[in-house]
Amino acid sequence: MRLVAKLALIVGGYVAAFAVASAVVAVRIALTRNAPDAIASSGMYAGGDLLLFLGVFGAVALVPTGAALLSARAAPWFGPWLGGAAVATALSGTFAWLAYVQPLGRADPRGWLSIAGALAVLRLLGAPLVASGLAFAALAAPSRGSRRAVMMALAVEALLCLYTGFHFLVAPRL
Repeated sequence: MRLVAKLALIVGGYVAAFAVASAVVAVRIALTRNAPDAIASSGMYAGGDLLLFLGVFGAVALVPTGAALLSARAAPWFGPWLGGAAVATALSGTFAWLAYVQPLGRADPRGWLSIAGALAVLRLLGAPLVASGLAFAALAAPSRGSRRAVMMALAVEALLCLYTGFHFLVAPRL
């Protein structure tokens, strides 16, 4: 298959993921449009719609992401790039966890460290999708070194998933 056709299929997959996520959110909005709590808490529902869209888009976009990873596997630059991207992903997750557990920027609540700490929860909530993407990347890794880097990043993301699941789902019920 030619490069242009592969790119068209991959981009088409992302467009399809966007369409599916938009349709799911549209159905949710149609089902709750006239509900009293949806009217009274429209901002909270909008935030929920955003999280729903991102979750559905991320889950459906795993298919074209896997296709893109497998298509790029033969390129000589892909192994080192994939390993570096996996390490950067693990570092971003670790930083998000540290920023969430130990709030940064307490001295300056308007500083960039304080903002990073507030946004860290979004990175933690995305850990399951990131872990899924890293699992695809581990299958597509062309060399032992890149596979090792991706597997280490996957281990970090698995720990973040366990922490996030426990912290947000189990701990509030204790």
